Amino acid sequence: MAGALLLSCSPSNAAGVYTVGAGKISCEDFIRGKSNQAESIQTAQWVAGFITSFNFYSTGKQATPETAEAMQKSLELYCTKNPKLMIIEAAAALIKQYRSEQ
Repeated sequence: MAGALLLSCSPSNAAGVYTVGAGKISCEDFIRGKSNQAESIQTAQWVAGFITSFNFYSTGKQATPETAEAMQKSLELYCTKNPKLMIIEAAAALIKQYRSEQ
């Protein structure tokens, strides 16, 4: 996974969206690399920033995970069920989930 995160420094169009950083790694790589705590935290922080950015620019309901730890667990669960998707797609799914829970 270290290679995946290092390669993710260059921008791409993951999920059809210009993506920079951990958002463009696959859920499969994220789950496979969970044993590396630093990389797992880095990816979860990227997702937290993605959600924060959504909330900053949104004029509708905000996405509000209960805690950062709960968000990371939700990310892990989503990625385990959807290993072929990208982290950015998982983050978008979490936003949809959190908004529907309000």
